[in-house]
Amino acid sequence: MNTTRFGWVLSKLPNKPRPMGKVYQPEVAARAIVFAASNHRRTVWVGYPTYKAILGNKIAPWYADIVLAKTGIEGQQTNEHASSNRKNNVWQPVGEDRGAYGEFENISHNKGLTLWAGMNRNIIRSIAGLALGALIIGLSTNNKA
Repeated sequence: MNTTRFGWVLSKLPNKPRPMGKVYQPEVAARAIVFAASNHRRTVWVGYPTYKAILGNKIAPWYADIVLAKTGIEGQQTNEHASSNRKNNVWQPVGEDRGAYGEFENISHNKGLTLWAGMNRNIIRSIAGLALGALIIGLSTNNKA
């Protein structure tokens, strides 16, 4: 999520920290939270990387370890050098309001297809059921001919 945490989190990396993978604006998370709370959903997955991580971990957890070992350090930093006197919130709060948005607006997305699919799964199931029914009818018609 494109939040301000990357601007004040304590980091020992040589460059400024950044979100890894596809970045979403905070409103995407807010929509997911409101939807989950209003629809008694225990979980809502946001973003394709979430699906990859959760399903991949269930199928082959060792694979995620390998991928993160190769890409994790570089993937969590920008190309911009981090200042050594940068404020952080480890021992005390940062004494300023940094707002809701981080500095990654240029790569952030306002919508998530996977969130939409999760919020509209009954529509997707209906369309998939109709498509499967049409396929079965089409195959049975072809076999009769």
